[in-house]
Amino acid sequence: LLTESFWNMLLRWFLTVLIEQDEDGYYVATVPALRSCYTQARTLPALRKRIAEVVKKTVAGMIPRNKLRKPRMKNLVVNE
Repeated sequence: LLTESFWNMLLRWFLTVLIEQDEDGYYVATVPALRSCYTQARTLPALRKRIAEVVKKTVAGMIPRNKLRKPRMKNLVVNE
């Protein structure tokens, strides 16, 4: 089974997050290294929160369910 130390290791990953603003003023974030990992929001603080959640869910989805324990990640920082 995957342990808390595995999830702590994930916190140290550095992922590139591309942020763009569309013609309607929404911010769109994409993580090129993770398939289908993107989101949008009206503000940058909301976008940071959303992309962190999407990264967590995307990574969790890569692991077979029978090997997955609930992660105890408190903070996933998105650096600009």
